[in-house]
Amino acid sequence: MKRPKKPRRQASYRPHRCVVLAVDPGRHAGWAIWGQGRLVQWGEVDGLDFEAVRAVVAAAVQLFALASVPCVLVLERPPVHHRGGKRSFASLLGSGETRASWRLAWVSCRQPNTRRLTVDPQRWRDAVGIGRVSRETAKAAELVRARLVVQDSGAVGPVVGQESAPAILIGSWAARAGEVGAVLPQSAREEA
Repeated sequence: MKRPKKPRRQASYRPHRCVVLAVDPGRHAGWAIWGQGRLVQWGEVDGLDFEAVRAVVAAAVQLFALASVPCVLVLERPPVHHRGGKRSFASLLGSGETRASWRLAWVSCRQPNTRRLTVDPQRWRDAVGIGRVSRETAKAAELVRARLVVQDSGAVGPVVGQESAPAILIGSWAARAGEVGAVLPQSAREEA
């Protein structure tokens, strides 16, 4: 028997008053920090190098402390690669250790687990206009869209790569997502 799906919270018209650390976990993990709806930093890191991962989380937490707003960690779930809606064993195994690095770094920076959430790739891709396409097409579209987001934001940073592109788009989605609003205190939420 399938559990009924929870209704999705309505996305906000305005960005939430929070810092979002968006992560596409993997051996080569992409990350992006968004502050109150604006792209601040992005990059790529070895997902198994705990100190490097912790440095990224610490940077997001420092921004949160400076801005006096809550911080939220958004991790992408492993993608579904075959029929039946199940995640492949290789995908789960490969991302398990790196996802654990991000969660451990989050806790080591004294951030609450209640402000950590996961998102399916299709959920954020639909929201940023990529939709249901082949994996290759999605990767190419992610790169193009992420570069446009960076260009539009005026932010300066490293070249947007294959790993950081999804993280930038996850952050773009999360800045207004109802799911993020659900883990924020009322004062930080921007309701539609």
